[in-house]
Amino acid sequence: LALGQEGAKALVQPSHYTASRSFFCNRMLDASSPSASRFDRYLRDLASLPTVVGMWDFGDTIDPGYSRTYAAAGRLQRRPVPQPYFYAGGHFALAEWSHTLLYEPVWANNEYDSLFALCQEAMRAGGPADLWQRLRQFARHAIEVDFVHYSDSPEVHHGTPAHSAEHRKATAYPSHLWCEGLLAYYCLSGDDGGLDVAVKQGDFILRVFADPVRRKKIWRFNRELGWALLHLAVLADLTNEERFRTGARELAELLLSEPITPELAESMTEFSFGTASIALGIEALWLLEGGQNLAEWLVRVSTVVGQQVQAGVPSTEPAMTLCYFNAAWAVSGDPAHIHAGMVILEELMNSTRWAEPPRFTKPMAMLYRGLSRFLRAAADLGLLTKLDYHFVPDPGAQAGRKRAVASDP
Repeated sequence: LALGQEGAKALVQPSHYTASRSFFCNRMLDASSPSASRFDRYLRDLASLPTVVGMWDFGDTIDPGYSRTYAAAGRLQRRPVPQPYFYAGGHFALAEWSHTLLYEPVWANNEYDSLFALCQEAMRAGGPADLWQRLRQFARHAIEVDFVHYSDSPEVHHGTPAHSAEHRKATAYPSHLWCEGLLAYYCLSGDDGGLDVAVKQGDFILRVFADPVRRKKIWRFNRELGWALLHLAVLADLTNEERFRTGARELAELLLSEPITPELAESMTEFSFGTASIALGIEALWLLEGGQNLAEWLVRVSTVVGQQVQAGVPSTEPAMTLCYFNAAWAVSGDPAHIHAGMVILEELMNSTRWAEPPRFTKPMAMLYRGLSRFLRAAADLGLLTKLDYHFVPDPGAQAGRKRAVASDP
C-alpha cells in the first residue's frame, strides 16, 4: 500500500484491480506488458488531461468544437472585458476568452465520462501522484459544479446539464449523464459525494422516463436509452437497488426488440459516438444478470458493424466503434470481433491524433473508453506485435563490436 497520495486513502498494485475484475481492469491493456509499450505510453498520454485554474473551471476543459459552433450560431455571449486567467503548469487548456473572439466558452461537463477514463488509468497503471490529483480535481468538479443539487425545474433538479456555457445554460437528459467514473472514484477514495451524485442522477433518469411527455420524445432506439441503460445497470450492480435493475431491464427489452436492418447497421457504424452506448449498456446488464439473448445481440451487432467497417463506412468517432467489438469479444471470446477492429486501430495510428493525443475531455474520453479495452484483446491475440517497437540485440553483432573496440589502438 502506498498511503497518503492525493485523491486516495490507499493505493494497491494494478495486479489487484486486474485480479478482482474491478471496473474492467481485467480487460485493460497490461501496463507491464513488454509487447505493447507504445500503446501503453499512448494511454498514459491520453490520461494526462490538463485542467485550468479558476473558481468554477478547475477540473474541467473547454470544448473548442462546441465553442466554435455555438458562437457561430449566436448561442454564446461576447465578453466585453477579458477575465484574468491563470495557467496550471506547462500544459494547459486555453480559455476561449483569451482568444480574439472573446466568446464565453462551452465547458465539457465530464463529457463521455472522462472521469471514468482517469479512474481506469489510475487503476491500470498504478497512477503517479499527479494523476491521482487530477482525478480528484475532475471528480470534485463533477460533484460540486456540474451537478445541480437543487432546482425548482424538474428538468435539471438532480441532473447534470449537458455541455454548455457557464455550466448552466442547458437542461439535463439521459444521454449526457454518466456514473461509472463517479462510482469508481467513490470506490477508490471513499468520497461519498461520488455515490450520492450517481444515485441521484439514476433517480433523475427514472423520473424522465416516468414523465409521459419526455418519455414520448426519447422512448425509441437511440443513445438516450443506451447511456441510461448503462447508468442504471452499473448502479444496480453497485447498490443492489431493485428500482435501477427494473429500469435497466425495461430499457433493454425495448432496445433488443429493434430489428437490425442494413440501414440501422450503417447508422450504428457512422454515428457510433452515440449508439455504441447501447452495446455498452447491454453488456453491463449481461455482466449483472447474464442472459443468452443479451450475448447473442452483442455478437450480432458486432458482426454487422464489422461488415460495415470492412466495406469502408466512415465513423464520426472510430474509437467508439471499437466498443461493439470489445463487448462481443467479452461475451463470445471469438477473435473475429477483434480482427474486425484492427483496421480502425491502424487508421488511428496514421492520424494526427496519434502524434498529438487530444487534450480535451470529450475526445480523450471517447478514445480511452474504446481503445484501452481493445488493445488488451489485440495484445492477447498477438495482433500488436507488428505494430509495436521491438529491439532484440544481435549477440553476434555485439561480440563483433567488442572485438573492434578492443583492437582499436
